[in-house]
Amino acid sequence: NLPALNPILEPIASARIRRGRLDTVAMEAAGNEYRAYGEMKMYYRDLNVQFLNRNDYERKTLLTRLANFGANTILRKANLKRSGHIYAERIREKGFPNYWIRITLNGILTNAGIRSSSRQERRLRKSLRAGKLPSPTLK
Repeated sequence: NLPALNPILEPIASARIRRGRLDTVAMEAAGNEYRAYGEMKMYYRDLNVQFLNRNDYERKTLLTRLANFGANTILRKANLKRSGHIYAERIREKGFPNYWIRITLNGILTNAGIRSSSRQERRLRKSLRAGKLPSPTLK
């Protein structure tokens, strides 16, 4: 049940999951102290999200209502077969838990259709050409 993630999601992203069911999550990532890349499979159904006002979670403004309408129109309601690519750059001034969260959120955003997989692939290829990452061994 995806709404179980709300205690974590609300303070980090100012968003709440109204409904949805998560079937499978699998992530394979590799990286170094600067960047991480990989692939995430996140299969879900019946996704509905709600953006929150940063100052008052219960207050709904015109801006949050428009954002909710736009998000639920654009987001994939279900993902039962697609996988998303992960590419995350580390902010070195922050600790490794922040890095892990950034990697995971990046995979979630790609799977939900918020962030483009092709954009992630371009950034990965650019880093590989620059010699900043080892060649991927992912499927």
